[in-house]
Amino acid sequence: MLAEFTINPWGFTGAFAVLVAWSLAVFLLRSANRDRLTVLFAIVLLVEGAVLITAGAGIVMLFNLQVPDAYWLAHHTADCIMLLVYPLFLAHALPQRSLRVLRRPAAMPVLAVIALVAWGAEFVSDFWLIAALLTIMFLVAFGYAVHSIFIAKTKLARRRAIMFAIAFGVRDLCWGFVYGTGVLGVFRDEIGRSDLILNQVYVGSTLVYIPIVAYGILSVRLLNIQFQVRRGVQKGTLAAVFVALFFLISEGSAAILSERFGSVAGLLGATLIVFLVSPLHRLSEWVSGQVAVSYTH
Repeated sequence: MLAEFTINPWGFTGAFAVLVAWSLAVFLLRSANRDRLTVLFAIVLLVEGAVLITAGAGIVMLFNLQVPDAYWLAHHTADCIMLLVYPLFLAHALPQRSLRVLRRPAAMPVLAVIALVAWGAEFVSDFWLIAALLTIMFLVAFGYAVHSIFIAKTKLARRRAIMFAIAFGVRDLCWGFVYGTGVLGVFRDEIGRSDLILNQVYVGSTLVYIPIVAYGILSVRLLNIQFQVRRGVQKGTLAAVFVALFFLISEGSAAILSERFGSVAGLLGATLIVFLVSPLHRLSEWVSGQVAVSYTH
């Protein structure tokens, strides 16, 4: 599986996206009221991290792994779980009446059967059915998110809908585009730059929408998530996680780039990564401060 242990600097974005998704999921489960919507969102984040870490933009790219075809079964399984959990999340997060059918007890078994059929089709259809269903799901989800803006009845509801459409729309459009190219066969026979760009679009959307969601939760109570004090949750927990990740990525990338391309390239690469990641670092500090304020009220 591992012909030669080398690090691909472009793989750091995928690793960071996975850690950001999983960190927010754990944070919500430990420090927020565990209503159904909050738990569903946390599950979506956990599954999203699993999708990314098993994709080509995850550990495969980071460590330059040469993996057998059987490896991708884990990625396709995570994709199929996303087919199950994301519609359930949307049904509870968006106000459209047509989504209410997904709130019924029978919805989960039906979605589970669809996901299972898509998973089984992977063995005979070369992934096209999973990719097609995911493309449709993400594009339809974006349409529902935009539509919720126009049916909002109050100013606060409209602000929440706009925040939701922007945040999740970034992820839905980017993931829909990536899976859509797989369905249509675009870039399938090309290796190199196009594959790299697709992978960065794939993981980059997660790095964009999660900070927007975190800001929306604390500014307009997006998803109606309310924080509460839980044992083991301290004021700087989330900020400390981001500080550790920030240090790991900036210092690690500088060392790797310096070794492969020289000290100048290492310095420039680390500077670029610091520029891209530092807004997330500042946001995490702001989030921890806002959560601390919420605890005092």
